[in-house]
Amino acid sequence: MGWFGLSLDGDEETLRKHYLQAGTEEERLLAVSSMDKFPVLSGNSQDFIRRILDEWIAKEDVGSLPLLAYRVDSGLYEQFLEKRWEAGLFDRVVYELYHTPADRKELAKLWRERILDKLPELSPKTYCIAIPLLRMGGGVKLEQAAFLLDRAEGREKRELLRDLGRFPDAKEHLELWLNFLQEREDLELLHYALLSVPCVRDPRLRQALLEVQGAFPFALESLHVEDYEDKEALRRSLRRDEECKVYKAVGAVLTDLFYEDINPEDTRFPRPYRLELSGNALADLGMYRTPPTEGILLHPMIALAIRRESGGRLPSTAWDWDRKLKQIKKLQLVLSEKTVQSWDNEKRLACLRAPDEHFPPEPYYYDLRGWSAIGRMENLRELRICEICVEDFSFLTECKNLRMLSLYNTNFTDCRLLLELPKLKYVDLRSCRLIHQEALKKLQAECEL
Repeated sequence: MGWFGLSLDGDEETLRKHYLQAGTEEERLLAVSSMDKFPVLSGNSQDFIRRILDEWIAKEDVGSLPLLAYRVDSGLYEQFLEKRWEAGLFDRVVYELYHTPADRKELAKLWRERILDKLPELSPKTYCIAIPLLRMGGGVKLEQAAFLLDRAEGREKRELLRDLGRFPDAKEHLELWLNFLQEREDLELLHYALLSVPCVRDPRLRQALLEVQGAFPFALESLHVEDYEDKEALRRSLRRDEECKVYKAVGAVLTDLFYEDINPEDTRFPRPYRLELSGNALADLGMYRTPPTEGILLHPMIALAIRRESGGRLPSTAWDWDRKLKQIKKLQLVLSEKTVQSWDNEKRLACLRAPDEHFPPEPYYYDLRGWSAIGRMENLRELRICEICVEDFSFLTECKNLRMLSLYNTNFTDCRLLLELPKLKYVDLRSCRLIHQEALKKLQAECEL
């Protein structure tokens, strides 16, 4: 699928003749670019393209000629780009490399040093494609491109800041983002800084985020405009919308920092999956509401496991939920196609399927940190949690009848919690980053570790 109706009519011979007879450069370019519509180029057309390429080396706009050159011969295509580079058309060549029909990653490696050398001469509009090419080529550090921020303005600066945040060594340059987090007038730039700031366990970052939130105490209160002819009221309303975006972005970064604290990256193991729900599911399950103080928080993953064991049905009343939790003897919280709607293996995120389309009965409330419901399972004997990031493992101390516990590849760390389980016989803690392992020695006499 693509655009149509942009090419000239006619077969290959007609287009070649049109090119030779055209009176303007624009008509000639349209004629030759229209040849890209043919699935296969004849030998005559291929020879024709070879002959005319040199006429276009120093031209800014070359239409589909790079694509046609590649279709004729990949070597011819590379020579064409190199000659254009030598002619000083750095921005255009970077654009053509970014939209290459060839292997972009291989070309990025091949051109990395040349792009890096001419980086100061590129226009700010080219930064948004030059930086991704440099990252793709590998071996380039953020500090080699950070100086471009002083040259870019407006949209280019915002997009450049976002691209710099994707460098592997961005965490080593937190100071760069801390400066932008001081912005209070250009809220769009501040928003981009929040979207791109590296997630670093640094108290300076947390303090800067809290200061941003503190600067906009009324951000979540909408300003409605009754008279759209009132330009000042409209301006205030739009400003409040921008403040709201900033405030919510701060909340998202603080959430990421929380998960970084409880689940730091460890190169020895794949990181456990962080569980999420789609926005529609959050609304359908009442998860935007504030649970009451006495509410019982229930993780949707637990509800999915109960539904699976109950033939696809969930308890309908609070009494049914209380009884069901007390009856459970075996609980398996494992990610699979039945529980997960989509995966992001790079970020280690799993978007759960909604367990139901309705709010649970009060005092139960769905919450993505509601693991404490496991502690209400008085007769639980077997618990298996696999490859999941759990916000709080304190519920374990309530599981006094637990005999078998598997926490394979979770973010469990504190072995002292296991000493609170008097009937524990078997423990699986593989791929966990354990601390206080001396507690395990006390369990070895009774447990199979």
